[in-house]
Amino acid sequence: MSPQIELGRFVTFIQENTQRIADLYKEVEEVQVRFNSEYSALLAEWQGLVEGAAPRLLAAELPAPVAAALSASQAQERAKLEARLAELRASLAEKKQASDAALQAAQAEIARLRELNPELNQREEKLKAQSLRESERILALEVELKDAGFWNRLLGAGELKAKLDKARKGHAKTVAALQGVREEWVQKKKEAEGRQAELRGAWEKASVELSQSQAEHDYLAGNLEALTAQRGAQAYLAALEQAPASGGPLVGGELGDATSQIAALNAKLAAYRGGLASVAESLGLLTGVRTGMERFFQSANKVYEEQRRYNLKPLRLEVHRDVVAFHNTWAEYAKLVRDEKRLGQNPLEFVRIAQGMIQERLTEPAIQAMFESMGQALSAATKAWK
Repeated sequence: MSPQIELGRFVTFIQENTQRIADLYKEVEEVQVRFNSEYSALLAEWQGLVEGAAPRLLAAELPAPVAAALSASQAQERAKLEARLAELRASLAEKKQASDAALQAAQAEIARLRELNPELNQREEKLKAQSLRESERILALEVELKDAGFWNRLLGAGELKAKLDKARKGHAKTVAALQGVREEWVQKKKEAEGRQAELRGAWEKASVELSQSQAEHDYLAGNLEALTAQRGAQAYLAALEQAPASGGPLVGGELGDATSQIAALNAKLAAYRGGLASVAESLGLLTGVRTGMERFFQSANKVYEEQRRYNLKPLRLEVHRDVVAFHNTWAEYAKLVRDEKRLGQNPLEFVRIAQGMIQERLTEPAIQAMFESMGQALSAATKAWK
C-alpha cells in the first residue's frame, strides 16, 4: 500500500486489519484451549503424586536440610491456619448477630401484622354496622314515600326525595369506605407477606453462613496439628524445583521417585501458568485494539458515506508507513502461533513469542501512535472539503 490512498481504500484497510486481529484472537484462543487441557491433566497427576507422597514424607527419616525445610513449610502453614481461625472467631460473633437480627425482624413483622388485623377488623365492623343502619334508614324513607297519599306525595315529595337522596349518597360513601378497609387489609397482608419472605430469606442465609463458618472453625481447631503437618508437607512438595539429593531415604525408593516426578511437574505447571498468563495478556490487548479499530472504522466509514451520498470531492489520505508496518504485526503474530498443537506442548515458546510481540511491537506507545496517526490522516484529508 502506498503512503497516499483513497478514502474508500483506507476504510477497507481498517476493515481488513480489524478482521486480522479477530483471526489472531482465535489463534491465541486455540492455544489457550491447549494450555488449559494440558494444565488440567498435569495438575491431576501432580495432585495424585502429592497426596501419595505427603504421608510418606511425614513418616520418613529425613536428612537434616530436608527436615529443616519441611519444618519451615509447616510453620508457615500453621501461621496461615491460625490466622484463618482468628478470622473465623471474629466473624462468628458478627454472623450470629446478623442471624439473630434477621430472626427478630421477621418475628416483629409477624407481630405487626397481628396488631394491624384487630385495628382494621374494628374499623370494618364499625362501617358494617353504619352501613346496616343507613340501609334501614333508606328503606324507611322509601316506604314513607310510597305510603304517602297523592296530595301528600305531591306536596312533600321534594323534601322526602331530598332526604332519600342524601341517605343514599351517605350510604354509598360508607360502602366505599368499607371496601377501602377490606382492600387495605389485602394490601397490608400482601406487603407483610412479602417482607416476611425477604426477612425469612435473610435469616436463612445468615443462618447458613453462620453454620458454615462454625463448621469450618470446628474442623480447623479440631485438626490443627494434623492439618499443619499435611499442608506443610504438600507446600514443601509444591515448592520443589528438584528432588532432594542429600542422601538418606529420599535418594531412592518410592519417595525418591515421587519427589523427582513432583519436581518435574512443578516446573511444567509453572511453565503452563506462565503460558496462560501470556495468553490472557495477549487476548486482553487484542480485544482493546480491536475495539478501538471498530470505533475508528465507524468514524472513517461515516466520512466515506458522506462523500458518496453528496458526491463530494474524493479524499486521499497520507497514511504513514509506520501505520502499515504496525498492522503487519497481526499476520506475523498469527503465523507464529498457528501451530497450537506444538505450542500446546511448549508453553515457554509461546511466552517468548507473545512477550516479544507485546514488548517490542505492540507497546502502549506504539498502539497510541498508530491510532493518532490514522486520526490525523483522516482529519487532514477532510480539510479538502472546507
